Formats: sequence, C-alpha cells, structure tokens
Amino acid sequence: QSWQEISPSQKNAPSFRGGHSTAWLSGHLLVYGGARCVPMCKCLDDAWLFNPERRSWAQLQSAEESEPARPVARYRHSSVVADNKLLIFGGESYRFAQDYHSDLWQMELLHGAGLVRELL
Repeated sequence: QSWQEISPSQKNAPSFRGGHSTAWLSGHLLVYGGARCVPMCKCLDDAWLFNPERRSWAQLQSAEESEPARPVARYRHSSVVADNKLLIFGGESYRFAQDYHSDLWQMELLHGAGLVRELL
C-alpha cells in the first residue's frame, strides 16, 4: 500500500483550513467548516463536496449565504452523514474569545442542495 496525492482538476477548491470535519456521501468527500489562522484565526461555515472521479470540488454552502437559521462558523466539531443529511455537533468558534458549543444542526443534502444532485 502506498499514498498518492489527488490533485483537483480545477482551481475552485476549499481554502486551506484546520479543525474541519469530513464525511463520505455516495462516493464523494464532504468537507464542512474549520478554521483558517493566517494571520489571525477565523472560523469557517462553508460546505464542499469532492468528486474523486472528476477530481473536482463544488461548494454546497458559503459563508455569504443568508439563511434564517444556520450554525455559527466553527472548528473542532464532529459530523456525520446519515439519511442524506449532514449533522454537525459541538465545536469551538472565535465569536467571543473562545466559544464552545454543544448544539446539533442538520443540513438536508439531496433535496435542499441541488448541487449535490447534480454531482451524484
């Protein structure tokens, strides 16, 4: 067994980050949140889907999108995909110094996010 780097076929990809979560959805890698700490730390709340066959990324949710209710941007959280939903729990953010969370959120992946349907 050996490692092989997978380079995306396009420039559109998630920004560098740490403390994000990943999950597997129908043969695709789902990446959510995390933090970017150069030069100062900023938490992220974007969601990305990677298609390994096409070697391409698609953004499912961006920080600019305004929704009536959405989780606070965070890192060091846990996530899982179940029944076509992304569930995230807990984590930390930098809203007020260091803020810890114990909330649970879900995002519908196959009905509300048309991009997922297109990629699958």
